[in-house]
Amino acid sequence: MWRSRPVAAIALLSCSLYVPVAFAETQSFTPAGDSYVQSGSPNANNGSKIVMDASDTRDGLVRFDIGAIPSGATITSATLTLVATSVGSASTVKNYGAHRILADWADGTVTWNTPGSTAGTHFASSPASTTAVSVVGSYTWDVAGDVTSFVDGSVTNYGWRIIWSSNTSGTNKQVDFGTKENGTAANWPSLTVTYTFPSSSSAPASSSDASSSAPASSAPPSSDISSSVGSSVASSFEALPSTSAPSPTTGGGGGGKPPRRVIFSGLAYPDSTVEILRKTADDDYYKPAERTTLAEDGSFSVEYTGLTDAAAFLFALRVKDREGNDTGILAFNVPKYVEVWTVKDILVPPTISFEQFTMTKNAVTKIAGFATPNHTVELELDGTTYGAAKADASGFWTIAMDTTYLAYGEHSARVRQVAADGSASNFSFTRVFELSKLPSPKADLNIDATVDIRDWSIFLFRWGHKDEGVRLQNDMNGDGAISIFDFSIFLQAMKM
Repeated sequence: MWRSRPVAAIALLSCSLYVPVAFAETQSFTPAGDSYVQSGSPNANNGSKIVMDASDTRDGLVRFDIGAIPSGATITSATLTLVATSVGSASTVKNYGAHRILADWADGTVTWNTPGSTAGTHFASSPASTTAVSVVGSYTWDVAGDVTSFVDGSVTNYGWRIIWSSNTSGTNKQVDFGTKENGTAANWPSLTVTYTFPSSSSAPASSSDASSSAPASSAPPSSDISSSVGSSVASSFEALPSTSAPSPTTGGGGGGKPPRRVIFSGLAYPDSTVEILRKTADDDYYKPAERTTLAEDGSFSVEYTGLTDAAAFLFALRVKDREGNDTGILAFNVPKYVEVWTVKDILVPPTISFEQFTMTKNAVTKIAGFATPNHTVELELDGTTYGAAKADASGFWTIAMDTTYLAYGEHSARVRQVAADGSASNFSFTRVFELSKLPSPKADLNIDATVDIRDWSIFLFRWGHKDEGVRLQNDMNGDGAISIFDFSIFLQAMKM
């Protein structure tokens, strides 16, 4: 998800003369994919894990969709951030390099063997940068050179492979970094990029912006709506089409047609943020457009003014809830020669998260998220409707799920919301969770499907840590406190 902070903008305009100058933008992205691969289990896929393990035998993988950065941008800085949720031993420093990946991969299928793990063939032999990891917390890598190559098209963006380099002491090499499946959004990987580019959106319309094609009819043009999380959007359209094709700018008065406008409005969830990106059909990347915070009832109305040419535009709308979870993308086409294009009555999909991503049999766990206040949220589990709940006045909803009749292994869940009139949103992102055979999955601290002396080492490190947040990671019974009960649960789960 991107964030845009205009830093400087200076435009010189004299009659029809436009001098482009540099704008600086900063955007932050959450992962498009993350996983880890392990030489000891070369065909195992770990794309649904809540951590990426990194050690002498395991490499982390992460990639970001940076299509929102405009083509031609100059990258001034790019920082990859990973959060170490477990480090094994605070006295041992672990060095990890971020190596550019050279082959395509997907977090749902990647393994040590597929596409492969050969330096120079499947990932760059030398890292973009190396960072020393010693304690739980946030760590950064300078990847500006790689991001520059991604944006200018000289190399393909497949992300980075996080590889152990060496320890300064000791033998405990393993570090767990949070993934996008982690229940705490603050533990997710992120990529923050600052760049400059010549602004063209402030330029007045010129003869090159005009088109000699026939004008659109007075009837509202048809519009295609697509989404990465569904096939339809509950919404309607209004258009004020031009009566003729745009005319070239004439001298003498600095005239020309006023900028075209696009307006999006609808319902999401209270205290959330709606963000808009735009591009033409000829652009390679989306560009930042507008962002606003939603009203207390979850309603929003966002207007973008500044479409100064006759092109058809593509707009993408995303919404984040108060906890940082997002909806995915809703995409809209804005036709040519429409002076005001209004998309209204948009019903944004709910967000969804799990109480925990690894569960046990014969247990009840909570699935929760945010929707429009007092709307009904329907839960689909493994492609079948499971249950429904009504969002409260704050937009929060929760459904209790009984795992008794679920098979061991991975399962998928997604939700949509339904208004009182029966109109429904798209489905949300599909979230994956695992039903474990372990009696206490929370005790599997390094996520390797067993509870042994390595987990014991992590447990003891957290138990004596001065940071309360680190200690609370040992909360085995979920009561929000650390006590002898958590200690007892861990010992019962430990495989001696």
